[in-house]
Formats: sequence, C-alpha cells, structure tokens
Amino acid sequence: MNAIPDIPGSPSPVAPSPDEVRHGLAHGQFVAYYQPAVDLASGQVNSLETLARWQHPDLGLLEPACFLPAMREHDMLRELSERMLTQALYAGRGWRDAGMPMRVSVNVPLSLLAHTRLDDWVASRLQQATLESGLLILEFSEVMLSLDWDLADRQLAWLRRAAVGVAVDEFGIGLGLVTPLTRQRFSMLKIDSAIVHGASIDPKRRKWLAAALMQCKRSGLESVAVGIEEPADLDLVRTLGCQAAQGFLLAPPMPQDDVEIWIRQRKS
Repeated sequence: MNAIPDIPGSPSPVAPSPDEVRHGLAHGQFVAYYQPAVDLASGQVNSLETLARWQHPDLGLLEPACFLPAMREHDMLRELSERMLTQALYAGRGWRDAGMPMRVSVNVPLSLLAHTRLDDWVASRLQQATLESGLLILEFSEVMLSLDWDLADRQLAWLRRAAVGVAVDEFGIGLGLVTPLTRQRFSMLKIDSAIVHGASIDPKRRKWLAAALMQCKRSGLESVAVGIEEPADLDLVRTLGCQAAQGFLLAPPMPQDDVEIWIRQRKS
C-alpha cells in the first residue's frame, strides 16, 4: 500500500503505539475516505481512490502518517487493505444503486498479492457486495510489482480476465517494471505526485511527466496524474494529454456520504 499523503497543513499528533493501532483495527475504527479522480475532458468522476483514516476515540480523525509506519513494521497492512476493500465495495454498490455507478480503487500490499487464491478471494467479495467487477480497480505500486514480478504476473492476468481494473500506482518513481506494460496485465497508470507536483515550473519533472504520459499512450492505458494542487500543474497535465487528474485542487478525500453530495453539487 502506498504512503497516503496528509491533508496539506494538517497537524500530525504523536503516533499511537502499535498496540493501539492493532486495537483500532480490531474494533472497526479505521474508515474509508474517497478522493475523486476527475476526467479532464468531460469533468466527470473517472474513479474514486479509497484512502484509510483512523477515527480515534480520543484523538479524532487521524491521517495515514500517524499509523502507516506502525502497520508496515508490524505486518498489519494486509488487514487494513482487506477492510478498506470491503468498505469500498459496499460504497460502490451504494452509489450504483443511487444511479451514480463509479469505479472505486483500493491500494493492495504485497502480502495480499501473495494470496494463493487471490482470484477466489476477490471474486467472493465482489459477490458478497453484489458489485460488478468492472467497478473495482486494484492499485499496486510500481516498486512492489518490481519486487516480485513472477508472482504478480499470475495474479494480474486473472484480474484483467475478470474485468477487474489494475492500476500501477506511484508510477515513474520506481526502478521500472520488468515487463512491458500491456492491457493484458494493466488498465491504468497513476503518475506519482513526486513527478506531477511542480512540473509546471520544473523542466526536469515536466520531462519525466511527458515521458510517463507517452508510455501510457503507447501502452493504451488510462493515465491519471496524482497530486494536483496548483492550477498550473492541472493545465500542464491537460496540455500533455493526461486523461484524468486527482488532487486537493480538484477534491479532497471525503466520507462516503459526502461523495454523493459533492457529485450532485457539481451537476447543479
């Protein structure tokens, strides 16, 4: 699972202990927030990324920077991903039933990718939520995929055959995938904010961004620029042919109920 950025300017309280984090997981205190990626041609929602937040009983709503380090160190990322996936699937069903079918994406750690029956596991959860596979996108970081491509290759092939979307997250900052990007394995590339943010004023970042978008186009994959916070960066990714953009300039992460309100307000 990728490191989910904090809201700019928000304070970060002292990180709770691993035992507190584990207690929060066991008691359902981790909730899904959703950040829209917006289609740059139509202005409609392209997809919604699922981001974890901790509704701490004493400290309030905590950002990932407060709990992800402990989760990584103490092997809790898989459980968090499973909980976020379940919440995202039921949220997706709710939006579909409200007449607003939208794709939801969930970050997946290497430990879940190593699930020997990932195909059955994902299929059963889609069935339980009665959500179509085409409304789910699973995100895998570029670095993680590069660590064990042989393992990933087998899993990704099934996901694509089942019409589940597969996104390469944090694209452009890793060591590079060890296999060509193809539609048989992937459907989307999410270009990392480390390249996108400030590209309008940094020639080197602009060059990397343009190269990443060219690779998306050659591979026939959707492109999403992540980390859009400045109008100039939004103008640049649009000029360079990016299909969708995600960032605080467009919309912050929000609870499930607020997503529907946000969408209806945009249409009014």
